[in-house]
Amino acid sequence: MHATKLSDRERTLLEAISRLAYGNPFGTERLTWERQALGDEFTPFDVVWHARGDEVNPNLLRIAPKAEELAISLKERLAGKRAGREELGLYRDLVSYVLYGRYQERFFFLIVDPKAGERRAAFNFYRDFAEDIAWFTAWFTDEPLDAEHLFACFFQIRRAFHFTFRSIVGGSLPAARLRAQVWQSIFTHDLRRYQRSLYRTLGDVTTLVTGPSGTGKELVARSIAWSRYIPFDPDAGAFRESWAESFFPLNLSALSPTLIESELFGHRRGAFTGAVADHSGWLEVCPPMSRLAPAEAKAVRAAFRSVAVDQATAI
Repeated sequence: MHATKLSDRERTLLEAISRLAYGNPFGTERLTWERQALGDEFTPFDVVWHARGDEVNPNLLRIAPKAEELAISLKERLAGKRAGREELGLYRDLVSYVLYGRYQERFFFLIVDPKAGERRAAFNFYRDFAEDIAWFTAWFTDEPLDAEHLFACFFQIRRAFHFTFRSIVGGSLPAARLRAQVWQSIFTHDLRRYQRSLYRTLGDVTTLVTGPSGTGKELVARSIAWSRYIPFDPDAGAFRESWAESFFPLNLSALSPTLIESELFGHRRGAFTGAVADHSGWLEVCPPMSRLAPAEAKAVRAAFRSVAVDQATAI
């Protein structure tokens, strides 16, 4: 077995793509990585990438075919060779970058048409996705790429970029910093670690968004909520939840104390004057309930209803 030798240019391109793949797309440092990847082919681009500017980044369009060509070349050269841990890590990042580029438009279709997610056929491309991963990495002896998890991560990243880019507009540096902060709120400052382990629990971490009235706090909250990780079930051929049903805005300051209790905990018909029907509270209908097993969900709902009745009695 012989070690694979990377040229200086190949290593430079791999390192730049690795940073682009796992960096914050709304940070200004992306220009440094694009320049490193392209060299003399780099085109000066607005330091603030925003929806009302030039939305197509010409540098990313030039990097894509270079990444594809290098990934195919390295696949043939690395398979069965004694590649170092660093080279394998860079190759893994390259494959992730290439596959995201191949499938991001299909994920985008599921964003602009949320109802498509209700049709099993909409996710038929998962088979192609899994086959592509196998083709690029079947020879890996350790830390293989998990197609199911990577598929879910790519859909999350595509949603996070779309909603952050489209919802939080503005070409100023403060607006750019806000978009970068939203991205970091979703993935932390370390996307690799997020994909490795934090994705399981970070969705349960509370995010506090502050600012004067009318500055777009709800837009920020919605962007974060619609960008949470949702597992993909290859056997069912669908994601386990709908991202479009994961945001429930509630303005507590506009409600009286009695209505707050009813909105959060729900109430039974006849619990108080005007309660003409059973009403499920937000704590019951919000998405985390769907992650529970049926028996657990039933017990939690019963507890919520008991609290609702107690609250209504106290009133």
